Amino acid sequence: MLTLKNLPDLQAAIADANVDGWLIFDFHGTNPIAGGMLRLTGLVSRRVFAFIPHHGTPVALTHAIEQGPWARWPKEWKREVYSSWRSLDEHLAALVNGKRVTIPSYRVRQGDVVALKPASRELFHVRRNLDTLDRQLPPWLETVGDRFEVRVFSLPLREHIDEPVQEQLIVELYSK
Repeated sequence: MLTLKNLPDLQAAIADANVDGWLIFDFHGTNPIAGGMLRLTGLVSRRVFAFIPHHGTPVALTHAIEQGPWARWPKEWKREVYSSWRSLDEHLAALVNGKRVTIPSYRVRQGDVVALKPASRELFHVRRNLDTLDRQLPPWLETVGDRFEVRVFSLPLREHIDEPVQEQLIVELYSK
């Protein structure tokens, strides 16, 4: 469980993993790690998030109608409140923008810059793909500086995806 006392040890482990922080997520109690870490009490029917940075103060992101379960969240730590999908999206972007993101389905926004870490640029499979694959950059991305950094010029449209995709399978996966 996450407490004022064990926060420094957790932040040291996060720093050792060479990431900017740990974004904990739960929805309907489906993530037992989040449940154990956040110690939420009572009914939690909305999405909950907590960002634990490698240094600094943790931030919780809670729904406006479910403040009671957060009674054990230390008063010294920040707690943001969202009430709609739009405000949730804005709060999450503020939590992770400019930080190393390791979320496979992270939602980029127009104007975001996506860069490959300098250490990753020398990995064999990255070099091989850059040297041997002749790919055009998708029309919704633009190169920034070298070939290791791109900016999201515009959000992709369905016609930009040239791979066969069964959208219904994606909807089913994220509806679970």
